Amino acid sequence: MPENPYLFKRYVWLIETMRRHPEGLTMKQVRDAWRISRLNNAPDKPLCQHTFIRHREAVADLFGIEIECRKSDNTYLIRDCDSVVDNSIVAWMINTLAIEGRVRNNPSMRARIILDVVPAGEKWLGPLVEAMEHGRCVELDYCSFHQDRGETHLVAPYCLKMYGRRWYMLGHGMADGLMLTYGLDRIMDMKETEERFKYPADFDPEAFFADYMGVITDDSRDVERVKVSIDEDFAPHLRNVPLHPTQTEGMIRYEDGSVDVTFEWRLKPTPDFLMELYRYGSSLEVITPQWIRDTIAAWAAHHNALYEGE
Repeated sequence: MPENPYLFKRYVWLIETMRRHPEGLTMKQVRDAWRISRLNNAPDKPLCQHTFIRHREAVADLFGIEIECRKSDNTYLIRDCDSVVDNSIVAWMINTLAIEGRVRNNPSMRARIILDVVPAGEKWLGPLVEAMEHGRCVELDYCSFHQDRGETHLVAPYCLKMYGRRWYMLGHGMADGLMLTYGLDRIMDMKETEERFKYPADFDPEAFFADYMGVITDDSRDVERVKVSIDEDFAPHLRNVPLHPTQTEGMIRYEDGSVDVTFEWRLKPTPDFLMELYRYGSSLEVITPQWIRDTIAAWAAHHNALYEGE
């Protein structure tokens, strides 16, 4: 990150401007956009070609985003813009910084942008990223929700993942060799050690979690085909926010003319996934496999029994 925060904001501005115009912008259009930008401290001074080139180079170095010139019409555009949008960490960082810049320039907007509260574990993000960069193990004082007291773990931090308003670290235990996820809000204390680890060149964090929804992993489970039906009124949420990349959609038509939408996934069903299905209540019915039907039915029966006395 550049030492000058103002420069960093200018880089973010350039990315955001180019993303809003995937068809491309001429140099004049870029200059016009900069002229009216809140970041521009000298509206009468145009953005010069050399400054634009330096910004392009910095954007490529910091974010891995290439702004190329299309020679046929001398327009500038982000190479493979769709992949930038699909890159969740880059998109998240750019959007967050862009919003932060607008709020800073217009404080009246602060009360009109409401964010979900993330538990206190965020304070470990910086130290963990630093340890990952240095290739050093971290010593955790960790207390899960199922423990009465904390335990010390020496862990090689492999990756970070956000899920359900919580940050998690996937780490390789140096003592037992197990790959486990640690909720950052359950870390009592942490320090970077002098012990180094070699991050495997063939390890792919996305591939590691590919068969799961969420952060709970279980190698003993097989990939299964899970099919559900859901009331048509509730289908748009699942359609627009898929639970898993393998999601496909179908339909069941009944003799009375009513319709249920179906969704299918191929994944390893862990508690994260089952709880997400249960969240839809009576609006969703598991069709297959039978063991998930039985599990959801048992949860529902237990839930119902809690209120029968009333």
